[in-house]
Amino acid sequence: MTVKIFDTPDVQDFLKTVAGFDQEGGNERAKQIMHRLLSDLFKLIDDFDVTCAAGIQRHHALLCATADSPDAGRTGVAGAPPGDTALTAV
Repeated sequence: MTVKIFDTPDVQDFLKTVAGFDQEGGNERAKQIMHRLLSDLFKLIDDFDVTCAAGIQRHHALLCATADSPDAGRTGVAGAPPGDTALTAV
């Protein structure tokens, strides 16, 4: 059985947050473009059953992170190698 991640509530919440829909101000068109771009990426992952590509583990870690996790508020991603700044918070 193939797991489709796009339609999960966690991914939908993640996409809305990353696009900035939960933030006041900003350019609405830019928010819509970012949401569409990332949504299409997740649909591509589902459609082509992408399971082994660089960065997929990190995306999973981001989706699993919660505000009450022990790593909340830290920069980077739990499980990333020390010094890995690819996903360091700005």
